[in-house]
Amino acid sequence: MRIDPSDPLGSAENARSSYERTGAPELLELGLSLIEIAYQAAPAASWQRADALRLRGVLLRLRYERTRDRADLDAAVKAGRQALAAPGPQGAVRANVLSSLGSSLQEVFMLTNDEAAIEEAATLTREAWNEVAGDPGFRHRAALQGTLSNALLLWGKASGRDELIAEAVAAGREAVRATPEGDPAGPRLLVNLGTALMFHARSSGGTAAVDEAVTSYRAALAAFPAKHPNLPAVRALLDQAMTVRKALR
Repeated sequence: MRIDPSDPLGSAENARSSYERTGAPELLELGLSLIEIAYQAAPAASWQRADALRLRGVLLRLRYERTRDRADLDAAVKAGRQALAAPGPQGAVRANVLSSLGSSLQEVFMLTNDEAAIEEAATLTREAWNEVAGDPGFRHRAALQGTLSNALLLWGKASGRDELIAEAVAAGREAVRATPEGDPAGPRLLVNLGTALMFHARSSGGTAAVDEAVTSYRAALAAFPAKHPNLPAVRALLDQAMTVRKALR
């Protein structure tokens, strides 16, 4: 992992990416330390300061996902709202800010079942996609489509709207298609697609979605590094999908 003292924002992003690849918690703490340096170094009212706030929110949310400390989640949402309110971010930077806050609000919904939180998450993430949909050079298309897929799936489950779940599957497929080879987020996006497909299968009643989910989970298992902490959970999801497939045949 590359750490450049002259670029704490980029170095914090490298720490986040390495954490997604390895699951090593010390990388989160390194990233949080670097992002505070980046925030203090960024000019006021600049896109760099907004992006530092965004990345602070991302790292805090990732730490919450690991420790389930509610204070981290609350701080992640606060950082995301501060980033969104900051002057300066437009285009790709604004899209990343919107998407990051949307991801934190998804976690709020999963903790509290507050439907307003997941509706806001989906709305923000759709707005993020609209910011960059016409920009073929946007580097985070896969991650953004993955975040949108998750938000739509959760909103569809909460509201009972099958069309949102179908839209979640479409966004999940696009996320997987857009993932560059070797991207550390790739395995997670495959898992998310499999989960969306399993819920879609419940409403569609067909086996095709379950078959595709099994394929997605298997691909995720093959893509995760050995000893990654998510492997047991993905194996359990694959076992469940295969049990459902057997029952349908």
